[in-house]
Amino acid sequence: MDIYCPCCGAKTGRLLCQVSSIPVMVNQLCRTERAARAVLRGDIALVCCEECGTVWNCSYYPEKLSYDAKYDNSQDLGREYRAHFRRMVDFLSSNVELKGKRVLEIGCGKGLFLTSLAKETGCLACGVDPSYLGEEKSADGLCAFLKKAYDQELARALGEGTFDCVIMRQVFDQLPNPRVMMQTIASNLRDGGYLYVEGLEFQNLLNQRSILDLSYERYTYFTAESLNK
Repeated sequence: MDIYCPCCGAKTGRLLCQVSSIPVMVNQLCRTERAARAVLRGDIALVCCEECGTVWNCSYYPEKLSYDAKYDNSQDLGREYRAHFRRMVDFLSSNVELKGKRVLEIGCGKGLFLTSLAKETGCLACGVDPSYLGEEKSADGLCAFLKKAYDQELARALGEGTFDCVIMRQVFDQLPNPRVMMQTIASNLRDGGYLYVEGLEFQNLLNQRSILDLSYERYTYFTAESLNK
């Protein structure tokens, strides 16, 4: 089977590791032990592109994933995460003038980060996530939420050049076609706008031997070098 890099398209890759029969959804809540044992499983076969350095799971099938109301990746009860959360808000509010600006967060989860950002900066925010649970608006109307997956159809509905800033936190590595999706995201961003992407750095994963960060939900893994390419 021919294997092509999802980022640069090169027909070259080196197998790094394989893991068989793991749950495809790490953050899916199950009501019973029986339901948890019966969850859908998949394989991980990590391949490294020898042209651009991108690492991806060539055994990944996005149709196996279901980001619905049972999906919950909230970590806001943890002290370390709350500190990180605060640093992210401070970084954006101090580096980008967001007051009155339009901000899109792709994969906003339960909307906590975006609500905090809107309250802090006075931005006009839109959060998109199929697993979102809550009111359609928050932060005294500054935030609006869409319980939908971000795709090309939704991007067209949101409008070309609509947003001054687009935010993705731990989301970009889960997009099934990162090259096309980045072009789609760019269409929603105005000229001179800001793109904020937070993600796992693959070299750090290796250095820290963080095996738990290998999950089926992640399709791609990037290094600083591969992102620059």
